[in-house]
Amino acid sequence: MNSGGFTHCFPSSETEHLSGIINKLKKILDINLHRCNLISIITRLNKLKESYDLVIIGGGILGTSISYFLSFLNKTKKIAVIEQEKKVAHHTSGRNTGKVHAPYLYNPEKKKLFANAAFHGYEMWKEYSKQHNLPFKEDGVIEVALDEKGIKVLEKYLKWGKQNGLKEKDIELMDKTELTKIEPEIKCEAALYVHRDGSTDYSTLTNTIMKDSEKNGINFLFKNKINQIKKTIDKWEITINENEKIYSNFLINAAGGQAMDIAHNIGIAKNLTDVHFRGEYWKTPKKYHNLTKTSVYSVPEFPDYPFLDPHWIVRVDGSCEIGPNAVPV
Repeated sequence: MNSGGFTHCFPSSETEHLSGIINKLKKILDINLHRCNLISIITRLNKLKESYDLVIIGGGILGTSISYFLSFLNKTKKIAVIEQEKKVAHHTSGRNTGKVHAPYLYNPEKKKLFANAAFHGYEMWKEYSKQHNLPFKEDGVIEVALDEKGIKVLEKYLKWGKQNGLKEKDIELMDKTELTKIEPEIKCEAALYVHRDGSTDYSTLTNTIMKDSEKNGINFLFKNKINQIKKTIDKWEITINENEKIYSNFLINAAGGQAMDIAHNIGIAKNLTDVHFRGEYWKTPKKYHNLTKTSVYSVPEFPDYPFLDPHWIVRVDGSCEIGPNAVPV
């Protein structure tokens, strides 16, 4: 037997005895490793087979925020968030301009709910960011009009903004002379300056909300793709990763771009469909980062469609982008 460059000689009987000990150790180690793997598998299966009071599908900013609020309402309830990616805010929630918009674009008669969410959400994000030392900048936004038709749209937005709760100091309509004094690089006929508008990092916010939710007992199940959802006698049976199942009394569908697929899987809204677009932005060179103090939007050419015309974005970190386009995906 060789060890450290020296050769040790044992009688044959001792050698056989030593070989036996080594073989036993190997078996023990193999068994222990096997047990470790089994324990890991069993732990995962038990975790997945648990029955929850509520399951939220989707770990974007919406699903994570819902889990946050529910975690404070009743801490005795078992709640889980199922997310197919390895982290929250992996897609749209973490890939956006980070703007926290005032509700001036929402028709108060048709979209009051969205307007209320935007109005109160601004203060909530601001306060939450302050408490957790997260990036939040009250930098405002400017919407510009290039002609008389566009000015009429700005006047409508001004009216909507005030009807949705904005005060005189929060939003104002300027002519081009007034705007040039503030932003000399912007050329237009008129502009709507929305002071109660901000910038943040939604990926960072969502991750922080997730941590707070976990502290309150919310269980986040990552890397779990839903294959089927069906109603049993008294629960929802959710099949994930082909053959693993979890159960829940109630479901909340917050699956973002896949929300319609989840709805169809459950058997509802089959008369509806969705169309997906990806918006691409171009990062500007650093020499342009101080071109304006605020983000600049233009009045959309086709306001009845859910697309914004290209705009100039000043992000919370000071970098600038221009876009988006709309690429079908």
